[in-house]
Parts: sequence; C-alpha cells; structure tokens
Amino acid sequence: MIKAASPQQINFNRHYVGLNDGVRSRNFVYFRPRKKHLYVIAEVNDPDAWVQRVEEVGLSANTAGDASIRVNVAPADLRKQQCKETVTALLHAAVERHQA
Repeated sequence: MIKAASPQQINFNRHYVGLNDGVRSRNFVYFRPRKKHLYVIAEVNDPDAWVQRVEEVGLSANTAGDASIRVNVAPADLRKQQCKETVTALLHAAVERHQA
C-alpha cells in the first residue's frame, strides 16, 4: 500500500469534493456526486490505459483532459470486489503521480 508523503486534505464546495496534498491548492482527485452515481476524476499517468482497465471491469470511463480520467461509479459497483479494487488502484495511482 502506498503511503502519502504529506497529509491529504479534503477541499469541498456544494458541487464537488477534492483531495489535495495540504501544501499546494491543486486538487488531483475530484469526487462529483450525483443522485444515483459518483464521478471520480483523477490525474494519472497514461489515462487511456486506465480507461481500458476500468472498462474491463464493467465501469464507464473516459479521458478528461491530458492526464485525467473520469469514472462513473454507482453504489452497486463498489459492492463488486473487482470494481472496488480497480477504483482503489486508480486512487493509489493518482496519489503516486502527484507525489512524483
């Protein structure tokens, strides 16, 4: 498991929840809640490969900019072990990229 080099902080308003490193004000992971699902937008290395990996487990995903991926996650998706592991790996990859 990857440990964050600096403490992570949550930054939020009524439209999204963001995760930043507590030093810079730049969010590298966003959570955008909707009524029936959640968008997870994360900055990762090789977002096209991540889109393919996420879609292989049955989640909907697309690239969002040069280095970001947007994944549509419903509560039922997180009950599936494979989907949960993939989303967790995506978040770890975003933290790893941010700390590089």
